[in-house]
Amino acid sequence: MKRSLFFALIFMLFACSNDPKSGQEGVPAVASTPTAPASPVSTPDGQPARLDATLTLVAAPNTIKKGGEACIDITCAGFVDLVSMQYTMLWDKSILAFKEVKSFGLPYLGPNSFGAHRSAEGELTFVWIDNSLKGVTKPDGSILFQVCFSAVGNTGQASAFRFSDQPTAIEAVHKDVKLVNFQGVEGVIKVQ
Repeated sequence: MKRSLFFALIFMLFACSNDPKSGQEGVPAVASTPTAPASPVSTPDGQPARLDATLTLVAAPNTIKKGGEACIDITCAGFVDLVSMQYTMLWDKSILAFKEVKSFGLPYLGPNSFGAHRSAEGELTFVWIDNSLKGVTKPDGSILFQVCFSAVGNTGQASAFRFSDQPTAIEAVHKDVKLVNFQGVEGVIKVQ
């Protein structure tokens, strides 16, 4: 009995040490599926840990001819080693009608990152995650994406385009699983 138990143990060790998925002899394979970012680290008082850094997003001002279409650029400053961010964008629905989002300047960013289900109410929610979890850095002034509208308001009217924490909370997360301060600079879209 001892001899068969010994051979079974040797067989198991031999099988694990030659696993081609592990990449190393003697090391069992481990799944390499990326996982979602962990929740931000908390401080002793229960508050999320923050880096002394600020992500600034700017909604560039623009003009639209009455009945015409135009896009607003969303640019960044301080976009360093981020793995996720989320927020809501708001505008006056009586002046602007949402058309589309385009010109995606981040990996893993596309139309599915935007919640347009409330765009008729003047709200566009946004969530982006760097699926590689390595962190993304963009030069200051880079365009992250464009939000496009048609002008339904009258000549001379204007709508602010701003970043909000309602209904989607504002959050930007660094690759070290710490929150980054967020500053949104609103833009104004004028109808000509």
